[in-house]
Amino acid sequence: EKEGVQIFCSTKAIEIKKEALSASLRTDGNFWIHARKILLTTHTPIGNDFLPIHLKQKAYRSYSLAAWMPKGSATHNIFLQRTNPGVEARLQKVRGSELGLGFHASRNRELVIIEGERHATGAETESHLNYFLRLETWAKTIFPKMGKTVYRWSRQTMETVDGLAYIGKAQADYEHLYIATGDGGNNWTNAALAAEIIRDSILGHKNKWAELY
Repeated sequence: EKEGVQIFCSTKAIEIKKEALSASLRTDGNFWIHARKILLTTHTPIGNDFLPIHLKQKAYRSYSLAAWMPKGSATHNIFLQRTNPGVEARLQKVRGSELGLGFHASRNRELVIIEGERHATGAETESHLNYFLRLETWAKTIFPKMGKTVYRWSRQTMETVDGLAYIGKAQADYEHLYIATGDGGNNWTNAALAAEIIRDSILGHKNKWAELY
């Protein structure tokens, strides 16, 4: 904002239009924003009339849970299940205020977060509770001091047909619209790649990863 950038939180983009010298975006307040460059960095980009990215991706759901652990009872690493590489666990330090708790509630403990049991969205073969129970059972084998589960949630990731994210121009012959989507859960890696690839494309610089993505 110090550089003159305006940030509008809680503003939905509901329509994209291609124009000769720019791209336009309509918000849920029925305002139009015109820009020389628009970046769509969403789960699945809008603009289905000319940008059918949703037909090139598949949705997957995975499950997560968190439980308290005595601080110092395990090392801060990422733990993977050998028989199922999609299952992982890690420790997370938290401040009591971050969870609406008092200082003493988190001073001597931290959260262990477990994620996995992925399947295609809509293709559940059993109760959601069973997915959480398997994660909890596995976690207790490597974290014997793990307490009762206090949080459960699920998330959805989008994967492309070849496993590589879609990063760069939305259409090869259109200079004003860029996308970054289909990260398949590799959020941090693809965020860094997208920042470099899209920046270089806008500035007219070559990027060694651009052709791949």
